[in-house]
Amino acid sequence: MSRRVLKMLLVLVVAMLALAACGGDDDDDAGAAADTDAAADTSSDDGGAYGDGGSADTTAAPAAGGEEAGGGDAAAGGDAAVTIEGFAFAPTPIEVAAGTTVTWTNQDGATHTVTADDGSFNETLDGSATASVTFDTAGTFTYICNIHPSMTGEVVVS
Repeated sequence: MSRRVLKMLLVLVVAMLALAACGGDDDDDAGAAADTDAAADTSSDDGGAYGDGGSADTTAAPAAGGEEAGGGDAAAGGDAAVTIEGFAFAPTPIEVAAGTTVTWTNQDGATHTVTADDGSFNETLDGSATASVTFDTAGTFTYICNIHPSMTGEVVVS
């Protein structure tokens, strides 16, 4: 009987660790930006801290392109949208003009991050949260979800 109880406890511990890894908050990189041309405005629309899972507005020095989520060209200073759904970013790549604000909207129940490979932005989005980054500089910006590394995306700024 005690062996059976130990097995059950072991299974519960493993399950808890697996769940903690999937929904964990990766605050280690939340404030660390690599040396880059990006300037980050870490203010949050909901008054929260940078990378707290709320709505955030960040300014980054960006990449080259011109297509908005709706398929049209995003004019300088315009807006473009990326949806996070089914553990994927869409569209990717997204092409925008310099000065465009890209807004990611998490439509998954799981927490995701939008983290630039060059460290210029790093946002955590809980379910239904949004985060925005304004791209002022031409270039290609690749990004990843730190929690789910198979999720990758790209913003091309012209």
